Amino acid sequence: MTTVRMLGLVQEGAMSVDRLRHLEQAIGDLYAMHFGNKHKVVAYWLYTPVGHAFVAGEQSSSSAIMLPVANDLPLQARHDFMHALCALWMRITGCSSSQLVINVPNHSYASDYVKANSHRYRPMTRITSQLRLISRFVLAHLRCQCKIISVNMH
Repeated sequence: MTTVRMLGLVQEGAMSVDRLRHLEQAIGDLYAMHFGNKHKVVAYWLYTPVGHAFVAGEQSSSSAIMLPVANDLPLQARHDFMHALCALWMRITGCSSSQLVINVPNHSYASDYVKANSHRYRPMTRITSQLRLISRFVLAHLRCQCKIISVNMH
């Protein structure tokens, strides 16, 4: 089984942990419906403090998702999946389509992004920073069965 890592960005307090878990399960089911049962979606949620996100120069409570798909996925299949994902998100959260940004990159791009992102830390602090990030996700998962942490790492 292939693990597909989804990164979700939501505003702090906008959704309960139960709703995030429901979203993760429903998104995993939708992914399997579109791409087969050989994938397991694991969601990593980051919350943004209120007032830290803007769209069109105004405070925003919009959410964003990055969920990779196969590199060779035809554009129409990619669009069909994004439409279904948007409809699912709106049904579960009650938000409008303008409150969600969906990014469905190629697996290889998403993998390269994660690798490049780790290099933004100085070499001397890279391991410590990565361990701190991983430990925060693990502690959150143990505490509430949901991998959610603040985008502010302090």
